[in-house]
Amino acid sequence: MITIGPFIIPSTHPDMPDGCFRHTGFSMELVCDGLLFELPIYKDASHMDGQFVTFDEFYFPEPENGWPVEFMYKWIHDKPTRYGRFVAISPLLVEIFNQLRPGMAMEDFLRDFRAAVPISKNSRSDWREPPHGEINLTENLANLGFVVSSVYFHGVTLKVDVAWSFQDDNSGWKNITAGFIEFRPRCGKLNDGKWIGQRWKECIESHYFARFAAVAPKKPIDSLRSAEDIENLLKHYEWTNTTRHSEAEIRQMRLKSIQKTPELWATPKQLAEHLKSEELYSRNTSISQIVKFLPALLKEAEPEKANKGE
Repeated sequence: MITIGPFIIPSTHPDMPDGCFRHTGFSMELVCDGLLFELPIYKDASHMDGQFVTFDEFYFPEPENGWPVEFMYKWIHDKPTRYGRFVAISPLLVEIFNQLRPGMAMEDFLRDFRAAVPISKNSRSDWREPPHGEINLTENLANLGFVVSSVYFHGVTLKVDVAWSFQDDNSGWKNITAGFIEFRPRCGKLNDGKWIGQRWKECIESHYFARFAAVAPKKPIDSLRSAEDIENLLKHYEWTNTTRHSEAEIRQMRLKSIQKTPELWATPKQLAEHLKSEELYSRNTSISQIVKFLPALLKEAEPEKANKGE
């Protein structure tokens, strides 16, 4: 158990001789089970000469007397070097705050870290952008500090990033990503959505997703505060024929288009290109995929064409 700390303190330590890891001028200090640990904080300068540093590029060198917690190394989080093993800050902090339960909250430590060790302005945008003002989460989620940080549209998917927000005026990073919701709107409406957590379970983002998931509703759509917030979210979506109509309606539209272009029946690739140009398939559907669907559509279209005397 931690009796003092963890604190961010000024310190002096050498850079690594090859220049890949540079000391930030700060260390993390804590007292655990009567033992003092001072973990110097280094930044990874192996790319872009260390100018564009994100939170995930800060590391601790392995202490000679071991870590203050039982720590399982993951290949994605540690960097063995000829000068020793360096471990990324995020998974170690999760271990410290989950196992040792210090008196201070992780958010307070991160505020201290953010104030002492600047993060590059070119760091991940989802950590730097303020909360999305037009799309709000339900009151109980908002009261715990969770916000919508950004919205992305890609193909037929609407992705909503959820984050824990510092909710202050600091010019550094504003949020810590918790996870995101994947929506696939259809027929002018938002579907229930799907929760997507973080890939690496040992990192701070997963820590916050677990906190979020513990109180979030089962259906992601129910995490949005009001009908107005849903409407504002849908403004970010680009509607096409394939998303504006149901599957049954789209199929009928494809059949009608095929029946109107008999000159293309013998050239499947051209017919597929024509159907895609009329937005009867999503932009992500390749021409080769559409060609595979054509035999069934042509078989269904031929009788109707014959019945009409064409």
